[in-house]
Amino acid sequence: MMRGSFFLDGWTSEVLYPYLVEAYEEEVQWRRCVESVDLDDKVALGLQAVAELLTGESRETGLLLLGDVGRGKTTILKAIQQTLIKTTPLSKNYDLIVSATTIARYCTDVERIDNLSRRPLLIVDDIGTEPSEVQNYGTTYTPISEILEVRYNALSTTILTTNASKEMLKNHYGNRIFDRMREQYRLIVFRGESYRGI
Repeated sequence: MMRGSFFLDGWTSEVLYPYLVEAYEEEVQWRRCVESVDLDDKVALGLQAVAELLTGESRETGLLLLGDVGRGKTTILKAIQQTLIKTTPLSKNYDLIVSATTIARYCTDVERIDNLSRRPLLIVDDIGTEPSEVQNYGTTYTPISEILEVRYNALSTTILTTNASKEMLKNHYGNRIFDRMREQYRLIVFRGESYRGI
C-alpha cells in the first residue's frame, strides 16, 4: 500500500512486530524494574498497527493512540524509537518523539515548525495538553493544527498519543482537523486502570 511518507523498505509487519514487542518489554522492564512483562491485547494491537504503518502495509497514513492514563501509549512510542534507532539511520538525525507542549513552545520558530511539518515520520506525545492557541505579541498561533494540516495534505506518516476523548480533541482542534484525523489515522483506544499502580 505505502500511503504514508515513511516506511521501512524491505520490511514486513511480521518481521518488524517482534522487534517492537522486544523494545516495548525492555522499556517496561527498565521503567518498572521488573523481569517479565505481560503484553495485553490492546498493547499488542497497538504494536501490530505500528508495524503495519511503518512497513507500508496500512491503508492509513497515521495512528492515534487514545485513552486513559498509564495504559502504555507513551511506552509504545518509546518502543518505536528504540526499534528505529536499531534499524534505521533516520533516528540519528533528530529526536523522534516530541511532546505537544514542546511544539506549542516552538510556535514562533517558523523554521522549526516547518521542519516538524515536513519530517518523513512525526511522533507527537500527549496532543490536547498544549494550548489550542498560543498568543505572541498579538499574533495567534495554532502550531499542532498547522503541523497536522501540512501533514494531512502531504499524506505524511504521523503517530499521535492522547489522554483526551474524541470529543475533547474535536473541541481542542476544531471539526476540520478532527475530521482529517478520522480519515487518515487508525484509532486505537486504551481503556482501564493505569499500569503504573499495578
